[in-house]
Amino acid sequence: MFDAKTDEWVEDMNAAVADPDLVFKVGEIPVYFQGAPIMTLRGDWQAGDAQWLAAIARSFRALVDWVLSVDLDFDFAPLMNYILLDKTDFTKAEQDELLYDLLYTLVTDPNYPNFLLLTPEGPWRMPRVGTNLGYAAGYLSGA
Repeated sequence: MFDAKTDEWVEDMNAAVADPDLVFKVGEIPVYFQGAPIMTLRGDWQAGDAQWLAAIARSFRALVDWVLSVDLDFDFAPLMNYILLDKTDFTKAEQDELLYDLLYTLVTDPNYPNFLLLTPEGPWRMPRVGTNLGYAAGYLSGA
């Protein structure tokens, strides 16, 4: 269901950005970050605004496809240890080494050998990731 809805959004955005004389009225669209409102979108929008929205929709579609394309099952303990570690006393090189060690630990964990490998849906979703990111970049360059 989610795939069909986001595909519908993308097609609506494609149709909207095809009209250079487009003007549409937006009542109020609240934008939230971590549950708190950060801005409200409203007013008369033009083709450039539609392109911006299309870029957001395509980027979101790409993110959803990427998340569903790869196995994200991994041990959170090393990640949490890294996040909670006070890195202020470390040099930049030491911080880089800590990050490298974390990434190496995550991708070589024998308990999660499929981490970041394609899921069964991956082969048909991953090309859509690239296509949608390409469209998003194109929309942003024209907005």
